Amino acid sequence: TSGAGLRFADAEATGFTTWAHDPIDGNSLDDNFVRSVCVENSGRVWVGTALGLNLVDRQTGSVRHWRHDPARTTRLGRASVEALHMDGSGRLWLGAAGGLSLFEEGSNTFRRFWDDATESTGGSTRIVKVIRETRDTKLMIGTEGYGLKLFDPGSKSFSAFPILRPGEDNYLRKVTALEQTRDGTWWIGGYSGLTRLDRSAGVAGRIVHDPENPNSISSNLVSAIFVDRTRDGILWVGTMDAGLNLVDRQTGRVRHWRHDPARTTSLGRASVEALHMDRSGRLWLGTAGGLSLFEETSNTFRRYWDDVTEPTGGSGVIVKVIRETR
Repeated sequence: TSGAGLRFADAEATGFTTWAHDPIDGNSLDDNFVRSVCVENSGRVWVGTALGLNLVDRQTGSVRHWRHDPARTTRLGRASVEALHMDGSGRLWLGAAGGLSLFEEGSNTFRRFWDDATESTGGSTRIVKVIRETRDTKLMIGTEGYGLKLFDPGSKSFSAFPILRPGEDNYLRKVTALEQTRDGTWWIGGYSGLTRLDRSAGVAGRIVHDPENPNSISSNLVSAIFVDRTRDGILWVGTMDAGLNLVDRQTGRVRHWRHDPARTTSLGRASVEALHMDRSGRLWLGTAGGLSLFEETSNTFRRYWDDVTEPTGGSGVIVKVIRETR
């Protein structure tokens, strides 16, 4: 969450266990503003916050911390850890306000990687928002302001996305969401709608909001994308200000769900910050008002709050990321 630490919910979200920052407890999170989460198969949970990196061991209850130290180049590159990704080889990659880093747990050090061609200042203004692995084991990096990048861990080199035609990079400069479908197509969300990208052919299409077309997405401010695990061709798209969308790539049909303050079974808030489909095929949403479960058969949402700490119905809790544990 943004401001309330890390919360674990049981399978039915009937109860929450919270890891939060406690200034007098060194075994707590270093900060309550959680930016990213990565769950290992072993059950350990890596947590990126506004102040650094944390490792939560749910079995022992221990929490370890790593912070930025400007005097040491082997420490975390920047304080705010915006993205976490564990690759197929079990290596943990971090995206921060200063570029890309690789954590080497054996030596307890970080290796920093910058794109010197565009970042002569060492990446000080480049914010990595999302990291995904390609099928050829490269890393697709979405940034805020410098668009889409490819990183080759073998050669340790960055490259701009090579197949964009003139002008196409303008609406890919701020990348907030990035997912690949089974056919190899990449879907990119940002401040200019939804973009379909083919690595060999470039931009293959865009889906944008059109106030005159009810079959368009509800907003161009895309905050989250999730590929449906149970049905081919279905994309779930969360927006920053206009709710949830279902995009059927085969028919071109778009459905919408918005927040309605008069209906408790509507989407909890207009801003959908996170999407996750669990192993049972249920779609969970993180909003600016807490956690919701979408029940598609009844076309309703079940809202979950932690009433002990959020007596106002969760209105102060922004759920930024949702991950499923073992």
